[in-house]
Amino acid sequence: MKYHKILENREYRYCLDKLDELEQDRIYCRHGLEHFYAVARITLMLAQEGGISVDEDVVYGAALLHDLGRYDINAENHEAVSCELARKILHDCEYNFDTIQQIVDIISNHRGRYSISKIQELRRSKKLDLNECFRVADQISRRCFECKSSETCKWKDEEKIHFEFIELQGET
Repeated sequence: MKYHKILENREYRYCLDKLDELEQDRIYCRHGLEHFYAVARITLMLAQEGGISVDEDVVYGAALLHDLGRYDINAENHEAVSCELARKILHDCEYNFDTIQQIVDIISNHRGRYSISKIQELRRSKKLDLNECFRVADQISRRCFECKSSETCKWKDEEKIHFEFIELQGET
């Protein structure tokens, strides 16, 4: 598993530590390893459900790097910073050019939220490609139903993951 090299990369560790420090008192969803691994696991499940063949190193690589740019508090666009970091870190970890491009593409397109009903529709119709699987996974990795700050969150209620949605997962 090549993605393990990312976790050992010095620049990755530095940025992750800075991000953890920055979000230490954050009351909303955090962007650390727990979130990164959840996004990867859910992406893999959605891809399998949709019959999409994926490379785990691509999925985990994208997941581990997609929000890393948030460590730069001066950045207007964390995706752009994450893509820049991904190119360097993945190159240092001996990923090939095509794989780096694929991961950067996933990262650059990961932002955006759907209503829960739209997610269910996309899953039922099997109209998710890998980028969409990743975007949906980033959203549904959030546990809004147990968040103490859900009432003040900027997400619309129809985008928040409620317990009822989790229960419906077996029915799709």
